Amino acid sequence: MNTKKILIISIIALIVLIVGMLLYNWLVQEKPPVTPAPKEEKIPKFPEAEEREIPEEEEAEKIEEEIKALEAVIEEQTIGTILDKEGKIKYFDQRKGSIWQSSVDGADISKISLGAVGNLEKVSWSKDRDKAIITSLDPETQKEQFYSYDQASGKTWTLDEHVTAAVWHPEQDKIIYKYTDQELKTGSISISDPDGTNHKELLPYAIKAELAVVPKKNKVAFYPKPSAYQESSIDSISLDGGKPAHFIGDYYALNVLYSPEGNKAIISYTVYRAGTKTELALIEEGKYGIKELDISTMIEKCVWAKDNIYLFCAVPAPLRDEIVMPDDWYAKRVSTRDTFLKIDTSIGEKSKLAGAEEFSVSYDAINLFLSEEEDRLFFTNQRDGKLYSIEIE
Repeated sequence: MNTKKILIISIIALIVLIVGMLLYNWLVQEKPPVTPAPKEEKIPKFPEAEEREIPEEEEAEKIEEEIKALEAVIEEQTIGTILDKEGKIKYFDQRKGSIWQSSVDGADISKISLGAVGNLEKVSWSKDRDKAIITSLDPETQKEQFYSYDQASGKTWTLDEHVTAAVWHPEQDKIIYKYTDQELKTGSISISDPDGTNHKELLPYAIKAELAVVPKKNKVAFYPKPSAYQESSIDSISLDGGKPAHFIGDYYALNVLYSPEGNKAIISYTVYRAGTKTELALIEEGKYGIKELDISTMIEKCVWAKDNIYLFCAVPAPLRDEIVMPDDWYAKRVSTRDTFLKIDTSIGEKSKLAGAEEFSVSYDAINLFLSEEEDRLFFTNQRDGKLYSIEIE
């Protein structure tokens, strides 16, 4: 065999060997594991939320009557609303100052007086609810002017321009007022006839601005206008004269609401300077210290029951941290969204009459009072000025 044939056979053998090795490797090489395709996860499908159509105002009121027997009693903008001795609702027209009355369900409305004062800011009725102290606010100067009104005679007296606070005597047909001379920075507390005559000075020095009668104790309390920026105290003086007595202090935004018997009082205050929440506490005659009620509201949103035990309050929903209470509320920079509670002050037990979440509109309640049978709670909604009532279960 010549050299050429040997070379050709060798080349062919080498090619066969290489092809065989390649074929072997392809057949026996372990294939990489195949990752199975992920199974499609079955996500539970929830029904889409139904869009709730917000009812019109008239329908909203109808819904609320069905929920908690809450109803609009007087559709006009009212102020100084009370239940008089005849069991009728009596109120002032806030803008015009005319005086009206109606049945407790808002029917049979009739005008009592045309009224001599407009732009009313506050009304304080006498014990017999036939006389009133009216506070009017000048829209341009923002200055308050006080008047005394007698329903029987229909007369209205303008009190001295230096009067900065006034309340009715708890037993007599007289008024107690605070006289302030802003230029001289002096003041006094005096008592007089409703027209301002026959006055008698009770306290010759008194800078504090607010007055509150202590029922059945022949005393009047006096204190600064509540502010979360100022610590203050409450003092009182006998209506027969004498030395003032200290009641409580020092708290920010301090305010007071005495019970019908005068031996208890609810105070509202803020724990911190410029605080957002005002807290309630109970003070009882003969007992030391205060009893916190764990309720965040103001005394302007509360009323005592006749039994001297139960308290009814409108409690605002939590507010933003930057809100200062009660200052922003007094200045009408903020409105509240209230829940209505009944409180047993003897044990601190609370029961809910109606929650803010149950209403389709919000209520910022003020000027609370009870029906004669105490089966309905009346209040004025500051948002619209109308009078509403809610059933007490």
